[in-house]
This record gives sequence, structure tokens and C-alpha cells, in this order.
Amino acid sequence: MSYSVASSVEAYVHNWMNIYRKNVDTFLFASEFMAHKTEEFWGKETFRWGLLRNPYDARKHFASNEVGDYALYFGRLIDEKGVDVLLKAAALVRDVPLLVVGDGPALAKLKGQADAQGLTQVRFLGARWGNELDKILRGCRFVVVPSLWHENFPYVILQSFAMGKPVIGSNRGGIPELVAHGARGLVYEATNPAALASAMSKLWADSALTQRMSLTVKQYADSEFNDEHFYENLMQIYNGVLA
Repeated sequence: MSYSVASSVEAYVHNWMNIYRKNVDTFLFASEFMAHKTEEFWGKETFRWGLLRNPYDARKHFASNEVGDYALYFGRLIDEKGVDVLLKAAALVRDVPLLVVGDGPALAKLKGQADAQGLTQVRFLGARWGNELDKILRGCRFVVVPSLWHENFPYVILQSFAMGKPVIGSNRGGIPELVAHGARGLVYEATNPAALASAMSKLWADSALTQRMSLTVKQYADSEFNDEHFYENLMQIYNGVLA
């Protein structure tokens, strides 16, 4: 019975996708990662796609000129976000203060992990929003995005860039194409705490590199993520479809 149900669902999904593709000229994706994953599923060159990143106006935020005296994670505290890997990395670079901003079901477990490892340089601040979060973000040296799952288009990276903060991100989903290893931050293997620790140590020790990246990320965010640029990209896609 379970096999027949599964087969029926599979047939329905394939039939729905074929109908969907026949009636859609161009599929839009927020990341090249998601577009290529869809190509793997549907077949390369079986559909037309374009890239339209999610709207965000980075120019509404001003960058901080200070290098900052701590590393920062902010976001939901759930297993998929990889904060446990970040804490394992923190155990290898105890000279780097780390603030963890956020709440979620993994909070108690993560606090227990930090206590067990004696991570006195790690502070959990709980949920912070609005101006309070902005102040914390402007005061950091860099942001860590240690996701284990395949993030499509994480806004935390744009928020960081808009404030002039480089990002150390895992090699999952759309993170690497935003971070651009060596240009706007560093990318590491998601499940490797030692690789993350190395990246954190590099940006912490080299303030000149961090400052150069800070200028780069702010310029990138302001030029690529603003209302006018989004509108121009959208109209270009519409014109392409109509043509």
C-alpha cells in the first residue's frame, strides 16, 4: 500500500512539474546554487531560468569604520545553523571573543556545550532586534555564518555587508557565491571546525585584510543591492520574456 501511495505521489508531482514548465517561460532564482540544483532535478537546458536576487537596499545602512573587538553570530539557534561547529572552532581560537545573538530550541544545548568546553570568551546575548542588533553588528570585526544546511539566500550576509562587515561562511548553498572567498570574506568546509578556526584566526590577526574586506563588502552591497538595481534587473527579465 505504501509503495502505491508513493508511486501515486511521484506521478502526480512529475505531472504537475511538466504542466508548470509548459506554462512558465522563465523561472527566477535568488541564487545560482538553487538554479543549478533545479537543473539537476529537472534536467539541464529543459527550462529557462534567470537570476533575481531578493530585494534589499543596503544603502539605508551605514558602515562602521571600527575594526571591532569580537566575532559575531546572529540568527536562529537550531541544529541546521551549525552553531555547534562554531563553538568547536571557538575552542581552538580562544583569543577571539565571540558573541552569539539569537534564540531557538538549541540554545540550552549550545550553552551546555560552551560550559563543558570552558569557552569563557563566548557570550550568549539572546534575541536582539532593530537598533540594538545594528549596534552589535557595527561593533564586530566579522560575522560567521556556519550553516550546515543549504541556505539559498541568507539575509544575514546582506545585513553584514551593508554594515561593512566581512563574513566567514560555510560552503553550503548560496553562501559561497555571496561571500566570494578571499574577496568579501572566507569560505570553509561546513563540518570542519579546524578550518573555521583557521579562518577566524586569519581575519582576527590581520586587521589590514579585514579593513580592506570591509570596504569591499560595503561597496558591493550598495551597488548590487538597492531598489533601483532590483527594478532594473526585474524589467530586464520582463523584457526578455516579452521578446
